[in-house]
Parts: sequence; structure tokens; C-alpha cells
Amino acid sequence: MSRIDWWQIAIATTAEAEDLAVWQLQELGCQGAATTREGDRVKVVGYLPAGRLGEPDLQNFALAVCEEHANCQVSWQLIPEEDWGNAWKQHWQPQAVGRSLLIYPAWLPVPEKSDRLVLRLDPGSAFGSGEHPTTRMCLEALEELVTPGTGAIGDVGCGSGILSIAAYLLGAERVYSIDIDPLALQATRHNWQLNQLPEDRLVVAAEVGELLFQPVVGIVCNILLEPIRQLLPQLTKVGKWAVYSGILRDQGETLARELALAGWSVTQTKVEEKWACLLAER
Repeated sequence: MSRIDWWQIAIATTAEAEDLAVWQLQELGCQGAATTREGDRVKVVGYLPAGRLGEPDLQNFALAVCEEHANCQVSWQLIPEEDWGNAWKQHWQPQAVGRSLLIYPAWLPVPEKSDRLVLRLDPGSAFGSGEHPTTRMCLEALEELVTPGTGAIGDVGCGSGILSIAAYLLGAERVYSIDIDPLALQATRHNWQLNQLPEDRLVVAAEVGELLFQPVVGIVCNILLEPIRQLLPQLTKVGKWAVYSGILRDQGETLARELALAGWSVTQTKVEEKWACLLAER
């Protein structure tokens, strides 16, 4: 396997602009971000495979970001593959999500006793840890929708596999994990094995069309609005319910209208900070 180095990209800004910084890193291609706070300032850090962007791209990104922030600094450095894990580990601790889940870093000892479902995670190449509001809202939605014996679930834009694993732990009988990024599919397989889940209950694929031929009950889709809109003709043919997130709060009505045109109704809208999560049914 070829070596993969990483860009570590940091946006230092005001606490009020944290959500905007996270969104900007997500738009750049980072699948997650970690935040550290000091007084009224925050530093939002994301990671991206170095082969995807060059120095000129990052310089243009910095200019665009600083146009939207007051008193902002953007910096980046190249992280060798062997240092990637340590760079990420500095920013992440166990976190309880929803009523029943505990997202637990793979490099920490497993707790001997917990009244929650422990989901061990090594974000690795795909990032995605559950810290971002859209991921948390998807996890909480899955708690409402998935119970033992639910059937098969599709996870579109699976990233690190966190939503796929949560769906299985909550009771899904099988999970179809979809992502166009081969690093994400690799990370999902790795984290599935890390949690010692049965390999015959996970199917990974690069094409959403894979779901059209499977008995999928519902899907969870945590990606940006434009990719969601491009995939809607296929996604709206799948399952009885769907969870859509990765969208900004003011984009929720747009997506709800397009779902209605496709024969779906939004039954619940969750909002956290500037982000939205829509639950829909046929």
C-alpha cells in the first residue's frame, strides 16, 4: 500500500465563528474537525490526504476563509503518515452520545463496565469521530429508528464507519456502507473489525446504486447538501425511512421540499448550532 501523508489545516478564529470554520473545513474535504478553546478564541483543526491539494490550493483556501472571519489565521503543515495517528489522538476523548452510545477511542483501554453501548473507533484515514453536530444528530436519530430486528440499513458517505457500527449495535441486522473514497471504505472495515462485529453483516461499496438491489429498511446520509441532491433520484427509491444531515440549518427547507416532490415527508427536524438533520418517511 502506498504511503499517505496528511495536511493538518488549522483555522484560528473567534468562538462565535466556530461553526463556520468547521463548515469551511468540511467544504474543503475534511470529513471531521476537532476544536480546542482558549477564552473567546477557538482553533479548529481538520485533516486531508496531502495528494488531494497542493500549497496553492491551501493558499487560496486561506484567503477565502479570512474574508469571512474577523481576526482569523489559517495555517497548515504536512503530517507524515507515521505521525497521523498521534496528531489525531491529541484532540479526542471518550464521549457519550444520545441515550445509549459511548464513542470510545481505540487507543484507550476498554472500560470494564459501562451502561452504554461502547463503540470503539479509530478514525484513521477517513476521520469522522462523532464530535461534529451533524454526526451526533444522526446517532441520536438512529437511536429512535433502529431497534433489534430492524433489518438492513444503508449508510451513505460512511467515512470512518461510525454510523454503520452504531446502527448494528442498536439492532440493525445488516449494514451497507457506501462511500466514493476508498480510504473511507478501508476505515469502515477496520473499525467494524475493531468492534469485533461479524464480517458477514457488513457490505461496503463505492456506488449508491448498490442499495437499489438490497432489502434496505432505511438509510442515514451525513454528507453535504449538493451531493445529497445529486443522489436523491436513487436514494428516494430506497427504504421506508431516511435520515439526512451534513446540511446547514437554512438548507433544511430546501431539502424538505425536494423530498416532498419525490414522495417523502419530513417527520422531524433536529437542529444543533447551525446544522440540521431531517428524518423522513415515505
